[in-house]
Amino acid sequence: MSDTRPLQFSLRDLLALVAVAALLLSLLVPAIRYARESSRRHECANNLKQTMLGIHNYHDIHRGFPFSRVLNPQGLPMHSWRLCIYAFVEKNMVYDQYNFDESWDSAGNRLLHTYSTPVYRCPSDSPRVAVANTNYLVATGPETAWPDGKALRFADINDGTSLTLAVAEVADSGIHWLEPKDLSAADLPRAINSKDALGIGSGHPGGANLAMVDGAVYFFGNDTASDVIAAILTRAGHEEVTFPVDPQ
Repeated sequence: MSDTRPLQFSLRDLLALVAVAALLLSLLVPAIRYARESSRRHECANNLKQTMLGIHNYHDIHRGFPFSRVLNPQGLPMHSWRLCIYAFVEKNMVYDQYNFDESWDSAGNRLLHTYSTPVYRCPSDSPRVAVANTNYLVATGPETAWPDGKALRFADINDGTSLTLAVAEVADSGIHWLEPKDLSAADLPRAINSKDALGIGSGHPGGANLAMVDGAVYFFGNDTASDVIAAILTRAGHEEVTFPVDPQ
């Protein structure tokens, strides 16, 4: 006759089960976090690819890149390049209602400032940051792909479109996506996730996404050499550049 007595657990057995459960949980949580972050980094790279597609389509229609910022007759910034290409990226009510005859911060256009656009925001950026702020900026300067007051063409990128920076990821930029403001290459730290000043960086562990003029997106690690960053900032410096990673 079989023994049908219920199983009994001692305190030692219970503690052992708790220890095993805790061990399994400690192994599972980092794996879940890694999977989520991997997905966010992939989404961020796709945002940059979509942005670059918008820039390329703008170039095809207008025979050149947009200005880094559009100025009014008094020389004051009016519109950002992000807005100029927006019709090629994600046309919606913001673009349709925006008044191009007024500056981005006019009384009428300020009514649109509460609207965010996910394509210009990295999902790994701090949740404390205003949702309408952007994580994707260009580096402006006479030697970059975005010289102030001049719209370049692909043919002007003498170093090669695959070796010249177009758009960089910047964590907690403090810049609204409509604001005609970006990074100055002269002031840009030659490091990824530098603590010294606002520059290339992200909420992703270990590095940041960067888009080249040809549309390829790379993940540059925090250990990227300063001369590599300096080289990709220029469009005609004729530097030797070896990328540390393959495109995403």
